[in-house]
Amino acid sequence: MFRRILYLLVHPLLLSILIGTVIIILLPGIPKYKARLIRYERDIATTTWSYFDLDNDGESEKMEYENTPDIPSVVVHQGSRLIDQWILKGEFVHRDFFFYADYDSDGRFEIYLVTLSRDSLFLDAIDPYSKNTGFVFFRKFLDFYKASELGMDCEVHFCKATDITGDKYKELVFTITTGFSAYPRKFYAVDIVHDTVITSPESCVPLLNPVACDIDEDGFDEFMADYVSFKNCTDTLKYKYNDWNGWLMVFDHNLHFLFTPKIVGGLSSWVLVRPLAGSKTKYLLVALSNPKVNSPYQSLMLFSIKGRLLKQRKLDNVNETGVPVLMQADTSLKKIHLLFSNGLIEEVDTSLNAKEITRLDNVSDGTPFHDDIDGDGNREWIFAGSSRINYVICRNDFSGSLSITANYSIKGMTNYSVIKAKMKEPQLFIDANTDHYYFIYQKNPWNSMRFIIYLLIFITLYGVVFLITKVQKIRLQHRYETERKISELQLRALKNRIDPHFTLNLMNSIGNMYENHDKEVASYMLGKYGKLLRSIILGSDSIETSLESELDYVRHYLDLEKLRLENRFDYKISAESDVKLNLSIPRMLLINFIENAVKHGMRNRTLGGLIEITIRMIEKTVLIKIKDNGSGRQITKEGPATGTGKGLEITDNIVKLYNELKKTRISYRVSDEMDEN
Repeated sequence: MFRRILYLLVHPLLLSILIGTVIIILLPGIPKYKARLIRYERDIATTTWSYFDLDNDGESEKMEYENTPDIPSVVVHQGSRLIDQWILKGEFVHRDFFFYADYDSDGRFEIYLVTLSRDSLFLDAIDPYSKNTGFVFFRKFLDFYKASELGMDCEVHFCKATDITGDKYKELVFTITTGFSAYPRKFYAVDIVHDTVITSPESCVPLLNPVACDIDEDGFDEFMADYVSFKNCTDTLKYKYNDWNGWLMVFDHNLHFLFTPKIVGGLSSWVLVRPLAGSKTKYLLVALSNPKVNSPYQSLMLFSIKGRLLKQRKLDNVNETGVPVLMQADTSLKKIHLLFSNGLIEEVDTSLNAKEITRLDNVSDGTPFHDDIDGDGNREWIFAGSSRINYVICRNDFSGSLSITANYSIKGMTNYSVIKAKMKEPQLFIDANTDHYYFIYQKNPWNSMRFIIYLLIFITLYGVVFLITKVQKIRLQHRYETERKISELQLRALKNRIDPHFTLNLMNSIGNMYENHDKEVASYMLGKYGKLLRSIILGSDSIETSLESELDYVRHYLDLEKLRLENRFDYKISAESDVKLNLSIPRMLLINFIENAVKHGMRNRTLGGLIEITIRMIEKTVLIKIKDNGSGRQITKEGPATGTGKGLEITDNIVKLYNELKKTRISYRVSDEMDEN
């Protein structure tokens, strides 16, 4: 069972799957979408560019707004063709001083601009494709405004073009808010057909990021905004609703209060309001925050559409770096998302339960742009980066975020547009003051091919693992064959050592000793022979042994031969101190040379024979020298043969195979001492 499991674990297919899975996990993910910068341009700081499909033909027009003092102008291009140029009066206000709307639903959008001339705010409307002068109306008075000593601080926040009068024409709804100037701060609805301007009640509460929604389901939109308590309003007697507190205000389609405004926060509070749909009715979700540390005004609140507080809980994740942003990803109004300054996005329901959705890296806490920038019918989110040199794009559900890098630091206000073109991919245009960026955001083709890529990884790995396994198997087979051949040669050498002739002679010698009552020597010889056999048996499953073990075997063999030949010779084994006796060598490497020294070197001697074995290091080489004082090979050859003559041939084959197997360099040389002299 264990062997079967082990076989499965090392199977090339399973190994390739396991390794491939690890590689795929460790590989950086292939994003589903990608964005790339295709063009970059620079312009003067007083010019703002924007793109919009005014005539709804699938091609975006390019608008250039030149804010030259007293003579601001609008230039409209269609492709490479100049449609026309319009000269206005005064100067453009801050923020979204231009917006596009189709008030008469004729499929053609007009350009609306808010300008300041002396102490008055005006709305201009231009229809570039009109047969007349292009003006729908010119210099429609909105309100009075006086800039503070710090300069113009008047901002326009467009809300929606919606029919609030029931005449089938849309009114333009937007807010105008100010900073230190403190006035005006109101909702405005411009009725173009009846040439009237409807405003919300007088107040000194800043109105930011307005939202329109039919929350009471009467067929007309109601309006709300984000409210901030700046404490810039000094005339608190004139304005009942001032910016010393955080207010909850909702306006009906006539821009009257839907209910009496409620104080929900103190000084420096941000009151963020969005409609939230329940299963049967709609609610108002309020995120109350304050950038001051340990402020008591940090909570989520749920109000009825009549302004009654239903639920409240502490708002977490708010710190001194900023306030959260409320976002609605779908038109069903069933989900509201909170974006915190650390990039955390939470989804809030009508029970005020917050569920973490994701965390976006390097995202600022400013209001994101929300539009369809790839033409697939679904909107994407575009966030300004916290590093001021990047933007972050993600899907409508906040998945698949990716960062796109700008060339230069983003300065001033940022305007976003989507450039539509027939038979071409849409482009995301970003106007960051003097820097203009054109990006293409599209599906990443590599993502759709990721399963093919993963399959290729598995196939490649399987091929590599299979090849390695095959090569390893061939190498193991070769190693096995080499070891088998070495073992066979060693067995042959061993048979030469302990053949019946040697054993019988040894037994006869031991028997004679017992007959001569020399039991002690006979027992000694039996012990030596036993050790010799023991070393042979213990090493029978290995083709190599240590130098020390081989020398022990040699000692046992020489001791036996010395006694058997009645002490005709002596032997001496010496090794220098730097020789490593644990060095691995082939088994039976030395014994053949020792046997030849005994059989042939000592054959003609009766006494005084000597076999010397010396071992020393020469640089990194171990030198083993076997020397005897016999009569020499030439004289020995003249006598009767005493062996098969195969000993050195066997040794030569063992050395050759062992060198090939172990990548070593073992060599030997046999010579007579007289030849060396």
